[in-house]
Amino acid sequence: MKFQVFLGCILATGMNLVGCGQSNSGSSSTQADQGTMRPDRGVDLNDMAMTDAAGGTGGAGAAGGTGGAGAAGGAGGAGATGGTGGAGDLCGNGTVDDGETCDGDCPEMCPPAEAMCTQTRLMGTAAACDAQCVTEPISACTGDDGCCPDGCTSETDSDCLASTGAACAEDTECQPGQMDAGRCISNSWPGGYCSTICVTDADCPGGGVCGGRYCLAACEDNDGCREGYACAQFMGSDETVCAPAIADTALPGQACAEDSACFGTPYSNRCIQADTGYPGGYCTAECFLDADCPGGSQCAWFDDDTSQCLASCEGQMDCREGYECWDGRLDDGRNFCLPVASGDAALGEACDIRVDCAGGQAGFCASADAGG
Repeated sequence: MKFQVFLGCILATGMNLVGCGQSNSGSSSTQADQGTMRPDRGVDLNDMAMTDAAGGTGGAGAAGGTGGAGAAGGAGGAGATGGTGGAGDLCGNGTVDDGETCDGDCPEMCPPAEAMCTQTRLMGTAAACDAQCVTEPISACTGDDGCCPDGCTSETDSDCLASTGAACAEDTECQPGQMDAGRCISNSWPGGYCSTICVTDADCPGGGVCGGRYCLAACEDNDGCREGYACAQFMGSDETVCAPAIADTALPGQACAEDSACFGTPYSNRCIQADTGYPGGYCTAECFLDADCPGGSQCAWFDDDTSQCLASCEGQMDCREGYECWDGRLDDGRNFCLPVASGDAALGEACDIRVDCAGGQAGFCASADAGG
């Protein structure tokens, strides 16, 4: 006798459950339609996809994807929820797979950036196998980080060198030019003045203008200059520049008691003291060209190595008391307001300086070394 054992109604075709002795159309079915029971495997479903109660040819996941006929299988990957899988499923296997930047050797901190004005930043995490060091440009104006980004100045970032015309105390604070390092002019220029040597405007940083042999800050009016400076043509510049306000200091040829009282060129400022033969003191400054000298003064050469800005003149009315308009026995060939022998010591009498002697332009005091 042949026995058939029914374990229950479990066959599913499509989305309709097929009951015992019933086809999916609701009509009576034959034994072949219902399948043959197999004691060792459960139910034989006539070559359908399911082979046991826990899975089929779909996939091994517990909750399948696009589905075979199994109760739990699918076309997914090996993940617990099926699907196509991804890098997250592989993170931790010690191999850098697609979608990962590291695996087991992920960075925990980043080394300093090698390029100037850049910084490194750690992005991602080791847990996700996407940690990496990214190099980015520095754009913030932050002091003491060794960088002066575009758009930052010495006023907003202490790492920036001061531009032409900015205040300064040391040469090292100023931007260099094409020909020379930065220089801080401090010859009675209020607060110092950043500059550098030049021949043309192209030698000057930051749009500076070459005046004489020094770069000067360009301007359109006085509002474009800082306190103590005025916008004017200066030192032979074709354009207006920020230059020290002349009214604040004495010009070449005017009286003085100390160097700081005199208007200086970028090269120097000097007060020739009264006890050296210049009554009331005499402001001057080193120069190379007439254009270097302010206030209508001119550059006079005393010898091959010595030149000074002197007050130029056309007649005696142009000179102050104690000075005459003459060539001063200079090889220059031009007249300047210079001291003369205005004293009362006669020829051969003792003297210390020219003004002790009589004789006007012809008189002078010979030094002891010369036998005077």
